[in-house]
Amino acid sequence: MGSINRRKWGAALALAMASGIVVNGLRLRWRLRALPVLPEVAEPGDRLRRSAAGAGAGAPGAPVVVHVEGGAVDEATVRAAVAHVRAYGLACVDLVPGDLRVEDLLDLLRLSDRHRLRTDPIFPAFGAGQAVVVDRALAERAGISGGPADPVDVRRAFAQAKLFAPRGVDQVVAPGLRAIPQRVEQNLAVWRHEMGRPLPIHLAARCVPPLVAGAVAASPAGPVGALAVAAAAAVQPTLVTAGLAPRPADRRRPGATATRLAAAPLRVARSLRGGWRPARPAHTDPAFIAEARVAYEADLAQGVERFLGPERPDCPICASPDIRPRLCTPDMIQAKPGRFRVDTCRACGHNFQNPQLTPEGLDFYYRDFYDGAGTADTQMMFSADLRPYRRRAAAVGAVATPRRWLDVGGGHGHFCL
Repeated sequence: MGSINRRKWGAALALAMASGIVVNGLRLRWRLRALPVLPEVAEPGDRLRRSAAGAGAGAPGAPVVVHVEGGAVDEATVRAAVAHVRAYGLACVDLVPGDLRVEDLLDLLRLSDRHRLRTDPIFPAFGAGQAVVVDRALAERAGISGGPADPVDVRRAFAQAKLFAPRGVDQVVAPGLRAIPQRVEQNLAVWRHEMGRPLPIHLAARCVPPLVAGAVAASPAGPVGALAVAAAAAVQPTLVTAGLAPRPADRRRPGATATRLAAAPLRVARSLRGGWRPARPAHTDPAFIAEARVAYEADLAQGVERFLGPERPDCPICASPDIRPRLCTPDMIQAKPGRFRVDTCRACGHNFQNPQLTPEGLDFYYRDFYDGAGTADTQMMFSADLRPYRRRAAAVGAVATPRRWLDVGGGHGHFCL
C-alpha cells in the first residue's frame, strides 16, 4: 500500500511540474506575442553596417544608438526603430534580435512584460542587452552615451531611459538585427544587475524541474514521470516561439532540445563561476559592496550612539509629559547596528522616535538605502505595485479635491508618477 501511495505522489508531482512548465511556456509566449515586429527592409546592395558611435553623430535630431560590444546596428533597422518611435510618440526602443538564443530570450521574457512596460509608469525596464535606440534629447537628459557597451551597460541604458521617460519606452523584435551571444562568464554579472538581491531565489527556481525529475525517477513512479518533466522542458522553447517572429538559431540544434532539462543546473553552475565584471558593476556585486564597506568601518569604529540626539521628556506635538515607550527595534531594513525606541503620547496618541536621530545619524542610516548599494532593492520594492500609490491618492481624494500635491519623503518619485 505504501509503495502504491508513493507511486501516486510521484506521478502527481511529475504531472504538476510538467504542467507548470507548459503553463509557464504559454505565459512567456503571451509576452513574446505582445512584442511588435519591425519591418525587415533590405538595403540596396550589400547590407550596410554602422556602429552606434557613428549613428548620426552630430546630426541634429539623430538618434543615439547603444549596442553590445562586437555588434552593430544596420541602417535599415535604425530607420525602422526611429519610425516606430515617432509613430507611437516614444523616446526609446529596445531591440530584440530575431536570432537571439533560446535561453537568452527566455531569460528576457521571464523579466520583461511589454503590457506593463507600456501601461505602468513605475514598472522597471528589462532589455535584451543587444541594442537600444534613444531619442537624442532623452539621451542627453538621462546621460546615455551611444556606441558599443558591455551587456550590462546596454541593459542599464534601457532601464535609465524608462526612469526618465516612464511612458515613452517600448520593446520590439528586430528581425534584421544579428545577436551577439552572451558569454557564459557574463551571465552572473548580468543576472546581478537584473535580479538584484533575490538572485539566489531566481536561480534556485531554475534548478527545481531537474531536481523534481530526479526525485521522481528514483521513486516508485519511475522514469515515466521523469520523462514527462523532461519532455515538457524540451518542448517549452518551441511552445514559446513557434510561428512568431523570433527564430532562435539554436532552437533546432541537435541534442539541445533533448538535454535542456539537465543543462539548466549546469548553466547556472558554470555561470556562478564566471569572473567577468562590467565596467560599472551592479549594486549587488561583491566588489561594489566591498568599496562601500570601507566607509562604514570608519563610522562604526567611532560607535553609533553618537547618531542619537537627546531624549525628549515630552511629546513633540502637544508637549504633554505623559509619554511611555511603545516599542524598541533594531534596523529592520539594512540591519545596521543600533536600537531605536518609539514612544507614544497618552494625551494625543502621537508616536515618535525618542531619542531622534541627528542629521549625521540620518545620513548614516539612510546611506545606501535610496541610492548606492541599496538602489536596486529600493527600486524593486517601490515599483512592485501601483495599487498602494493609488490608494494613497484616493485617501486624500475622499476628503479634499487637491489641485497640487506635496510628496514628503518622495523616494524615487514613484508616487508622483
